[in-house]
Amino acid sequence: MENNRSNLLIKNLLLYFLLLLIYLIGNFSFIEFEKLSFNVNFWIRDSYLLNYFDYGFLKRGLIGTLLGIRVSDVEIIRPDRLVSENFQNFINLISVMVITITITLYLIVLNKISKEYKKILIILAISPFAFINFGYDAGRFDQFTIIYFLIFFIFLKNKNTTNFLIMISPLFLFIQETNLFLLSSFIFFYVCYLNRNVYLISYLILANLLILFILFLYGDADYNKTNYIWPLHAYFDTSKTFIEKILYWWKGLLIFNTTIIYRHFFAIIIFIIFNFLLIKKFKEINKIKKFIFSIFLFYTIILIVAVDHARYVSNYIFTMVLFLVVHLSVNKNIKIMIPSNYYYLILLVGPFGVTYSLPYLTILKKIILNID
Repeated sequence: MENNRSNLLIKNLLLYFLLLLIYLIGNFSFIEFEKLSFNVNFWIRDSYLLNYFDYGFLKRGLIGTLLGIRVSDVEIIRPDRLVSENFQNFINLISVMVITITITLYLIVLNKISKEYKKILIILAISPFAFINFGYDAGRFDQFTIIYFLIFFIFLKNKNTTNFLIMISPLFLFIQETNLFLLSSFIFFYVCYLNRNVYLISYLILANLLILFILFLYGDADYNKTNYIWPLHAYFDTSKTFIEKILYWWKGLLIFNTTIIYRHFFAIIIFIIFNFLLIKKFKEINKIKKFIFSIFLFYTIILIVAVDHARYVSNYIFTMVLFLVVHLSVNKNIKIMIPSNYYYLILLVGPFGVTYSLPYLTILKKIILNID
């Protein structure tokens, strides 16, 4: 018994450091190994300065408010760049703490599921959809959403805890409004098809609508020359309407002599193929098939609106695989074959070339087409 516990501890420690290493490689490779230093990207780092103290009740202000970060703590050299070594180190520390929690929770989930499904989660963890993506986007608020999901999966058998987590899920819209797609859609359709609690369904509809209404009615920032920072321009640019912002980003995307269009379309193709294969796999299990199809349709909206495909496809696949694996592990009455090799191929190939983490498409383009 003691030997088994020791072996399990050693295996978990080795896996922990492997996932942390993958995360760090993802972070370092953003600047393509020009300098080996951990650093959250400045436009992500500066987002932590959005808070209710300096800007009033604005969108995405909850995390900065809870951490007590103030714009007055940071030296603003120019509107698009903040310079403060202490602030940079603080956000780097927060990011490392968040990923440490994420890896720890992931290992707890891994140790709770059936042995037959462990291989899927290990391959998912080492694929570009998981920790290398979190490293590339180190410091993003998405990681707080991932932590929520991991806690949800750990307590999936505990009805009281899961109901509590379901009830607080709309509050994550105060972290970022894109959680309507990243978090709310998964939770809502889980309750609709797998939990089937009519009261929770009604609550989620009303709570999400109410919070979105509050955010879009009162969520604009109150800023001036002394407290203006770049994220405000990205999130609250009043010179463009909502539709104009979408068209602006798509216009920049559709430049065929650059790699960016191929990266984004590659991510979209992976997203479509992955969902097609899942729906086909679960065609005999109606409630799971409906769960996947509904989220697929709803999640497509964010790929059209937000134009950040690699990030959102990675988050989607990571969460969807976890949802299905944990649900199948908990529900022994559902009999289904372990995924075939082409599922593993998708996880291992991942969004290569979609981000700077693994710019295979960029390299091929430069070799074959001889263009930048």
